[in-house]
Amino acid sequence: MRARTVVMGLLLAGVAACGGEPKTANESANIAVANNAVVAAKTTSAQSCPDDGDRLEISGLCRGRAVAYLNAVDDFSAQAPDGCAWQVAETELAGGDVLLYRGLKCGANATKLAFSANATRGELTLVSSAMQGKLDEPIPVISMYVAEGDPAAAVTFRAREMNPDRAEAARCAARPARVDYWPSDAMVVDTDPKGSTTPDGSPVVVCGDGGYIDEATRFWRVVQGYAFLFDFGQDMVEVDPGSLTLMAQGEDGRYQPL
Repeated sequence: MRARTVVMGLLLAGVAACGGEPKTANESANIAVANNAVVAAKTTSAQSCPDDGDRLEISGLCRGRAVAYLNAVDDFSAQAPDGCAWQVAETELAGGDVLLYRGLKCGANATKLAFSANATRGELTLVSSAMQGKLDEPIPVISMYVAEGDPAAAVTFRAREMNPDRAEAARCAARPARVDYWPSDAMVVDTDPKGSTTPDGSPVVVCGDGGYIDEATRFWRVVQGYAFLFDFGQDMVEVDPGSLTLMAQGEDGRYQPL
């Protein structure tokens, strides 16, 4: 698939192309696809949405109807905090592709993610918070890796690769997260398939930066051929992790799910 190939290429070549610094999606976008987007945008911008709502800036999709494209898991079980609501948002990836997701909107502030990539992964950072507004320092919240074959095996491979403790890494493997308020397909990487504990009840921290922490929101999901590592720590979860959907642009400039 074109979109997957473009993102894979960016992940493999990002560092070499820019001296080790993350390469933004805007710098990597394919010019021909971008031109199609302009044509499509001109066509759709003149058309009103059926619900009189706004259109997403990059894809031109009606925000109110874009929810129909989302890969909903557990029927969107994530609950918005009081005074806030979920809305569909988008972030530009490589080559003109787009990630759709549900982000929080609280009053005038809305969640916004930005994408960059290096030689090993893509990274989605929180640049605007529904709770705090625009952030002076973006916060990395989601990492994105190519995942091939069995989802659990792909996550295990990526997490072991991230762990500098090779002896511990060999004992780490993906298992179902089994946390009620996380997506049902969420996985954590642990040394115990039944769930690690500590003798004195102290916090569990195992398997490195991609591993299980029992007092933080960190887990993996495999979506459309990519392993996403969600790492929100103990902060408010402003992105619905069960809503991520990769969209590719066709020759006519219109977007469809991969």
